Amino acid sequence: MDLATNPYAPGAGSRPPVIAGRDDLVATATATLQRARNGFHGKSFIAVGLRGVGKTVVLNKVQELAEDSNYHVIYMEAHDDASLARLIVPQLRSALLKMSRTESAKALAERGLRILRNFAKTINMKLGEIEVGVDLGEEAGTADSGDLSNDLPELIQAVDLRQRPGAPRSPF
Repeated sequence: MDLATNPYAPGAGSRPPVIAGRDDLVATATATLQRARNGFHGKSFIAVGLRGVGKTVVLNKVQELAEDSNYHVIYMEAHDDASLARLIVPQLRSALLKMSRTESAKALAERGLRILRNFAKTINMKLGEIEVGVDLGEEAGTADSGDLSNDLPELIQAVDLRQRPGAPRSPF
């Protein structure tokens, strides 16, 4: 094949001219977002494969689809030396602060920030280190057990804005 016209060009997430062979993953993500908007759970997926096969490209496409549907999207890369909790807290804080500026989401976002504070405290992180500096009071009993497998789902559920009229439901 001619190298100048071959659309395959691995480049660490750079968007190729065609997302070939990933239609099933994109369709699953699209359906999941639509199902969430309708109040139903969707099918999750994990993109795995060798370097250069298009995992990041597919995830970028899913992010684009979600943002086009007015979902708040958090993008982060996992590293061997960082825990999930350490990665997710700053990202969720940023998303919740953005949401708190919207009048219709303000109360739910502030509750999410209180629960995020609980979560950050129980995972033995210094609040100053992650700068969760918004004092909105306590939200005792939610995401504060210190057990990641229990607290993380409570935290994610707390930042779900499905209770807000007209808001899309979380697809996760």
